[in-house]
Amino acid sequence: RLPMRSISVTEYWRRTHISLIQWLIEYIYYPIVYQFRKKPYQSVILAISCTFLLSGIWHGLSWGYLIWGAINGLYLILEFVGRKKWGIQNKLLMIGVPFTLVLVSFSNFFFKAKTLESIQLLYTNFKSYPFFPKDWMVEFVAVIGNGGHFLQQYNLLETAALFILFFAFEKPLEAISRKTKISYSYLLIVGFLILFFGSFNAGDEFIYVQF
Repeated sequence: RLPMRSISVTEYWRRTHISLIQWLIEYIYYPIVYQFRKKPYQSVILAISCTFLLSGIWHGLSWGYLIWGAINGLYLILEFVGRKKWGIQNKLLMIGVPFTLVLVSFSNFFFKAKTLESIQLLYTNFKSYPFFPKDWMVEFVAVIGNGGHFLQQYNLLETAALFILFFAFEKPLEAISRKTKISYSYLLIVGFLILFFGSFNAGDEFIYVQF
């Protein structure tokens, strides 16, 4: 449900991975809240923490997944406390869509890295070349030309450019996708984008990354 247009992390998790989130809420979150219902604030904080820590472990037994779950749980706890204790509404709780994207992307950094060694390596690479690749021909153009993917070559400017393109074309492309009449130019463009930006490999141990 267009999760990248969420104005808060709470809204983001209501819009994405909906079936999994509903299962976690029904079988982990609600039972914990009910069990400790005499302390409403503490029960919700405990339920959020357990739900997202278990969600991280569900993805795999790696530190990156656990950190990812803990960070997202912390986001939701802060938003919950902000609404209930301080009376801050959703639209004021976050700066909006861009800030939510930054928060989600930060947690996904650990999800992508998985291990502590990879986290340290990715951070070192990012710190060395945060805005531009060291060598565009080797680290950007050549990788695409060889049919590989360039996830590790992303930096701030490239990411910002992709965000702008995403927001500019997401809704029009969705409208075209929902039409019953086939647009061959649209299919051609989508196919080209998949070939250009796609990550083609022999597969990954986790099914989400195989799409």
